[in-house]
Amino acid sequence: MSEERARVVIVGGGVAGTSIAYHLTKLGWTDVVLVDRSELTSGSTFHSAGLVAQLRNSVSHTRMMMYGVDLYPRLKEETGVDPGWHQVGTLHLATSAYRLEALARMAGWAESFGLPIEIVSASQAHERFPLIESKDVLGAAFVPTDGHVDPSGLTFAFAEGAKSRGARMRPGVRVVEIPVDHGRVTGVVIRVRRLANPNSGSTATVRAGSRPCSRAALVASWPSGATMQTDAFLSFELGIIW
Repeated sequence: MSEERARVVIVGGGVAGTSIAYHLTKLGWTDVVLVDRSELTSGSTFHSAGLVAQLRNSVSHTRMMMYGVDLYPRLKEETGVDPGWHQVGTLHLATSAYRLEALARMAGWAESFGLPIEIVSASQAHERFPLIESKDVLGAAFVPTDGHVDPSGLTFAFAEGAKSRGARMRPGVRVVEIPVDHGRVTGVVIRVRRLANPNSGSTATVRAGSRPCSRAALVASWPSGATMQTDAFLSFELGIIW
């Protein structure tokens, strides 16, 4: 019987989960396992619009979006998977004086940390995108470096990058319960299913370690020769970060 250990376990194989795996492994946390109850991108990620607009209501959110725009064009070369990034620009329309003032204020602080942005008139906005009805538009914020991405392609690119640095992806593993005792997680109950038959599978309990430790550790014991395509019991022990 083989053992599988992990410093970090990520629940959810969408763009958020795979991004966490990608960035943790990039920071050197290579002992990472990602589990998903079905397949990668099978949740809300696959029907996302994939719009990437960097101008947000907070500085931290805007900076995070700027980081993404810098990263997406480099992922294909790094991972071999095309995230489908297209830089086409966006227009944020204002149909009230209040909204136009808010856009101008946001543009001011966005420019202060390097986001290219321009406040344009209604006619200038119409020139950039002739399909809009501009008669009620007072102005707009134009961000030329915005664009759109293929959410599934981005997910698979993140996953490939994480796997290349040692992360493991485990589809067909459903987390059904996270027991908590006095505000402390004491374990995780999971179900491993046959991918061909979602109703079949086995349930296992992940028990939390009782001693303080410097990192979260997860141990999975696999039956000899078992794969994610068949029913399998998993036995986990989870160390808790204090």
